[in-house]
Amino acid sequence: MIETLYVNRPLENGEQFYKWAKSQRFTHILDPKDFHVTIAYSKKKVDWSKLVPQKNNINIKGGERVIKPLGNEGAVVLKFESNILTKRWKQIIDAGGSWDWESYQPHITISYNGSKLDLNKVEIYDQPIILGPEEFKKLDENWEEKLKKD
Repeated sequence: MIETLYVNRPLENGEQFYKWAKSQRFTHILDPKDFHVTIAYSKKKVDWSKLVPQKNNINIKGGERVIKPLGNEGAVVLKFESNILTKRWKQIIDAGGSWDWESYQPHITISYNGSKLDLNKVEIYDQPIILGPEEFKKLDENWEEKLKKD
């Protein structure tokens, strides 16, 4: 299939992550089943046959982690390091995928309405980040509009 491509890995320990976010006084936290890491967001059509979805889980421990705003709309994310995810992103780009940003930085969105929280007072999530198998989907460029309806 040659189509746009969105690839993500769901956060398998989303309940634990949610409890941490709640303890840090975040509001409007994503539902635990919606936590994920995006690997590909290609508006350019890609030959999916060149990219076999990876079915293994990934367990990320340690490494540098920071809480930062993402964009100007109030989104707050946990950014972290992962050579595995960065290499996979590069494989997708090398297979013809596009990426609209300057670089790739793995992250998990905590809230789309977290701009009022003093992020300097947030304790970094230091537990393992357990990511499930890759999910491949056709890109939905209107995903933000769906958020506003919720």
